[in-house]
Amino acid sequence: MLLTRAAADVVNTGERAISFNGGMAAVFQAQAKGLPVDFFVVEVQGAPQYVACIPEGTKNPNAARLAIKYFLSEPGKAMVWEYNKSADAHPGAHTPFSKAIEARGGRYIFETEDNYRQRAQLADKIRKAVVGQ
Repeated sequence: MLLTRAAADVVNTGERAISFNGGMAAVFQAQAKGLPVDFFVVEVQGAPQYVACIPEGTKNPNAARLAIKYFLSEPGKAMVWEYNKSADAHPGAHTPFSKAIEARGGRYIFETEDNYRQRAQLADKIRKAVVGQ
């Protein structure tokens, strides 16, 4: 077993048979190239919430707002899927991500301020148990 950020690459090349925590986008990208890879989901898994930020002092903040609005629109989401194989995973999003999760009997719990703190505390306890620090 190899645990690395490039785990998907070693699976895609056949160097390793399995990787963990690789993300569905990497699998869909590999499948689009014709590689025989797949993924599984556990019954419940966490998913982060992402935000789009416009840095203070941006030359064209209105253009940035329009770009963000476009990426959140149906045509924008379709473009992101076409080029990056990334999609909304929320239940009922009717995207390849949400459909794949549902078809495999899984569900996501999306991060909130409250459950993020709980997850961080649990991760800290696990780290201390595993690493001893």
